[in-house]
Amino acid sequence: METFAERLKRLMVSAGLNDTNIAFLLGISAQRTENLLTGYSEADIDIVTRVAEIFNVSCAYAAAKSEEKEIKETNSKEIFVAER
Repeated sequence: METFAERLKRLMVSAGLNDTNIAFLLGISAQRTENLLTGYSEADIDIVTRVAEIFNVSCAYAAAKSEEKEIKETNSKEIFVAER
């Protein structure tokens, strides 16, 4: 299975994005982007969620934990957590 870095690179190539583009879209620095793309650092949940949104894939696929790209609809109720 791919690593997060490999998955992100593949998604970027398929969308025609470069390092600068993805850094801007993710709202992170060029250094943080480089660290993610080289596998030097791991993506946190915020990065994974943003990658999923940008490329319209599931969070599990974005995190390289699944080969299933599609976001499946569920009949579960939404849960809202109030901030303290």
